[in-house]
Amino acid sequence: MGGNERKSSKKLASQDQLRIRELLDQVLDKCTTMPSGDAKKEWKDHLEVQKLLQEVRDLEKPLSPNLPKRSNKWPAFLKWCSDNGAFLGSVSIKDLSDGEYGFIADEQVEESSQFLGVPLKLMMTTAAAKKSKLGPLLRDDPIMMSMSNVALAMFLILEYCAGESSFWHPYISTLPASFNTVLYFSVEELELLTGSTVLDEALKLHRSIARQYSYFHKIFRTHPLAKSLPYKDCFTYDLYRWAVSAVMTRQNAVPLTDPAGGDDGDCADAMTALVPLWDMCNHSDGKVLTDYDISANMLRCYAMRDFDKGEEVTIFYGRRTNAEFFIHNGFVFADNRYDAVDIKLGISKQDPLFAMKAKLCDDHDLTPSGTFALVPRERPVCEDLSTFLRILVLKDASQASSFKDEHIMDAMDDNARDALNFLIVRIQLLLRAFPKSDEEYENIIADKGSNGRIKMAAQLRLLERKILAAVLETLKECAEQRAQS
Repeated sequence: MGGNERKSSKKLASQDQLRIRELLDQVLDKCTTMPSGDAKKEWKDHLEVQKLLQEVRDLEKPLSPNLPKRSNKWPAFLKWCSDNGAFLGSVSIKDLSDGEYGFIADEQVEESSQFLGVPLKLMMTTAAAKKSKLGPLLRDDPIMMSMSNVALAMFLILEYCAGESSFWHPYISTLPASFNTVLYFSVEELELLTGSTVLDEALKLHRSIARQYSYFHKIFRTHPLAKSLPYKDCFTYDLYRWAVSAVMTRQNAVPLTDPAGGDDGDCADAMTALVPLWDMCNHSDGKVLTDYDISANMLRCYAMRDFDKGEEVTIFYGRRTNAEFFIHNGFVFADNRYDAVDIKLGISKQDPLFAMKAKLCDDHDLTPSGTFALVPRERPVCEDLSTFLRILVLKDASQASSFKDEHIMDAMDDNARDALNFLIVRIQLLLRAFPKSDEEYENIIADKGSNGRIKMAAQLRLLERKILAAVLETLKECAEQRAQS
């Protein structure tokens, strides 16, 4: 993006502008209605919205941004960091493979030693966004005010459009030109997720970003506070998708230093930030050893273990499942001890006992439908799932008065047995619903012609099947022991 490579001098023909508005009105209409809960209909709706967005993207091509080509931008970026007070220990940024970068130890890095320090002034924060030209619109717009990630994405676009005049230009120049987030997945790539709750989350995210883009496209044309902003002639779906993905994969909360600059919402004592340098750290298992030094207004990162010379220096992102990494970070971590598979369960409103079951759910702080995690451990079923399953399989109203919530893997009563058997059958059905075999997934991963997104999806499905199979085996053993008692 050196020398400001935006295509900002180009404008669309008036008929193309009108057509885009018509298309985005349709997108907004389709994405504003509540999801039906019917998987087939939601997939059909997704295909229709993607068709509309593809036409929008084709019409917007003259405005398409030349996004960062990062490979030769590192020296300028590191000088910018150093000039502005960043600390970089015995580590260097290196190209790991396929355009992925990370930190490599130049010499041995000892556990608990600081290897990074990033001052607040280098961070792109929601506080900085509020003080920028975006500030008046940000404070007036209900979406940006309530969603700090959206506000930060808009701020990133503002600074991107400023080119070399932006203070953050050296940082923005090193951001990837594209991401492996589900927003970049084609229809064919998403189909690999069929049968997984991850597909539901992916479609929800696509729907949300399409709705936001349609909404802001209109805001930037019509809102009085947007007139002085550069968005009108550079704001495209591809640019918004890029900015949202950059924020989604990199955002962090840092302590609030200015009471007027915090995020509105649940985390009023913090602000959402993009943290240069630190966001180059990749994930591996370990412990969190990052701290924010309020007195120095600096984020400090310490080694979570010893790293040998030449070894990649990584940090621990926290306890997340691979589904969460997949959706929010754009990667899958094979040796994830916190992994789990979510399943969705619900009590049908056509169930003659719905009212009674809904009341029992309420009594136990549960809702009549929900998502529950299955974990590959000795006890894969949590207390909430156990109780919900007990309620779900009740056969007559008389059972309500004698309802027991003893865990289904411990109890010997008929209701516990029915609940356990129900879950076993449900997992068997989930395993049958996988669109490909293990061998086919492994072939996708091994295929040098497969892109990173499709390999990641195949890896996720293999890990999901492994967890479901392990949980099924545990539950079957439990059921057999109950039958013999």
